[in-house]
Amino acid sequence: MKILAMDIGAGTKDVLLYDDRKKSIENCVKIVLPSPSQVFAAKVREATRLYKDIFVKGDIIGGGAFAFALRTHVEKGLRVMMTENAAYTVRNNLNEVRELGIEIIAGENKPRNFKGETLTIEEVNLTKLQGFLTEFDETLSDVDVVAFAVQDHGVFPKGMSNRRFRIQKMKELLKDYRKPETLAFKEEEIPSYFLRMKSAALTSRRQSSWAKVLLMDTSPAAVLGCLKDPVVEKADRFSL
Repeated sequence: MKILAMDIGAGTKDVLLYDDRKKSIENCVKIVLPSPSQVFAAKVREATRLYKDIFVKGDIIGGGAFAFALRTHVEKGLRVMMTENAAYTVRNNLNEVRELGIEIIAGENKPRNFKGETLTIEEVNLTKLQGFLTEFDETLSDVDVVAFAVQDHGVFPKGMSNRRFRIQKMKELLKDYRKPETLAFKEEEIPSYFLRMKSAALTSRRQSSWAKVLLMDTSPAAVLGCLKDPVVEKADRFSL
């Protein structure tokens, strides 16, 4: 089996191309890249420096540095326009996005007579990754599974913090089956309130339609990974 696994965090995107035909996991390709949030934040800062308005379209990605850069751009008196889908990157409540001074527009086309910078945001670009891997005689065309770990706070109700909502949903999912694997979702199993996970799944489907997709929150993914450590596996276990 061949698995393309990515942990997309605030600072880095860690990539593992696992291939069970290799002698060991140490022989599998591993790459650490800047996270999409950091990459697009740098583009926003450059647009701010050049005093250019920004139009953002594309997928939902992790906000973090990118969202902060957009807010700073607005505070400098410059315009930020985003499509509805892309705007969920900043907040899961679009009214809160508007309150930050960001304009939300319908459709994917940039406004007429717009002369600023256009950013098409995405968490994953498999074409670029394949281009890099080609230099090392590696291919993604025979990947069986694309697996993502992202932090998705979910669409939370008014009056509840995003962190509390995220933990509450984890507790609910773990109620019947108390294993970290419960928090891993196939494409069709992703809860409707996890917009970033759904966006990542759609991105993968768009770029690698032949591969199955698996999504998981970064925290339980890390816990599950630790439990597979050879030293930990030999230790006494405890129930969650």
